[in-house]
Amino acid sequence: MNMPLLYAFEKVNIAIPVSPGVTELQHLRFYGPEAVEHPDFQAEETSVQTLFDVVHHEDQIAIEAIQSARRSPVWQQHYYAPFWDRLHHRFNQLVVADMERA
Repeated sequence: MNMPLLYAFEKVNIAIPVSPGVTELQHLRFYGPEAVEHPDFQAEETSVQTLFDVVHHEDQIAIEAIQSARRSPVWQQHYYAPFWDRLHHRFNQLVVADMERA
């Protein structure tokens, strides 16, 4: 790569749980004007997408396994691991707070 595209975009991943074991993943990348105007942008974007395709596939497997595991009796404990689930816990707190205000 001739240009550091990895430093020139923001990435948003959206995981939509369709059912236990099925997840729809949507991915957005937002590039700065300097990246898009670069003559090698399209080739490098294709290269970055190829790399992310592998990671997204691995993410989907993990997400679907977690969804399926939520049918486990262990899930009923609603335990959050301090490191792994910090953002998940925070998100759930925000959802509950919004629901309580409604």
